[in-house]
Amino acid sequence: MKDRPTGNDEVLAKLIARASEIGATELEVEYEDRTEIVYAFRGATGISIAAFPSGEPEAKALLTTLDELSRRKKKGVVINGVECKLKVRVHNSFGEPAFRIRIVGD
Repeated sequence: MKDRPTGNDEVLAKLIARASEIGATELEVEYEDRTEIVYAFRGATGISIAAFPSGEPEAKALLTTLDELSRRKKKGVVINGVECKLKVRVHNSFGEPAFRIRIVGD
């Protein structure tokens, strides 16, 4: 992997960094009302940390990275020079794909 996030990885790397700041260990990305909403979870408690209008470059970059991670084409992203390993599951949420991201660490 590269030393810092570039392209598609950058959006996810920023979200993971934000989630880590608040002690979250999982993220979930769901589609709702033409928006990709990102929730950070610490245990069973989740809060919204970001929202990207569907079709915008940030939303497309995030979904592309999550798709690659869910298909195991990549294992993680680099944040501040450190590779962060992730486990990504895709599930159905009211007819739309939703992503659950577990931050595994190094």
